[in-house]
Amino acid sequence: MLNRTVLLVEDFENDVVLMWRSWKMEAVPAGLQVVTDGQQALDYLAGNGEFSNREKFPLPCLMLLDLKLPHVSGMEVLKRVRTETALKALPVLVLTTSGLERDVIEAYQCGANAFVIKPSSVRDLAMLVRLIRDFWLGVNQLPRLDVETELSLGP
Repeated sequence: MLNRTVLLVEDFENDVVLMWRSWKMEAVPAGLQVVTDGQQALDYLAGNGEFSNREKFPLPCLMLLDLKLPHVSGMEVLKRVRTETALKALPVLVLTTSGLERDVIEAYQCGANAFVIKPSSVRDLAMLVRLIRDFWLGVNQLPRLDVETELSLGP
């Protein structure tokens, strides 16, 4: 059975709260796990430390990734994910406030599957969550990730 967990990598608490509310209001049929910095994202994906329990912290079927993060940048997280054989197929949606063309280009060059500027209203966020629900978790065929593979994602 395909895992139905989405990993949100977001350090801004208000954005996390708004995403949680929209996630519930739009009845997204997937759990939402949240980490607040790039190092936590890498640890979560590798199953390191507090994230070692794969039943509680399963590999996600989709990652929503902010670029501007403490400790390890979102771009660096993306680069490391794309070098890890077991995670190369993980769909990654960059979800950020940056609309800089160089960020868009770099994100796609590093392997992002989509680049979305964070919605500025609750209504627009609800629309984005519906799109994630309907396309990424609905009609889109998601890959099965091998949870038995040991992931390094180290420096």
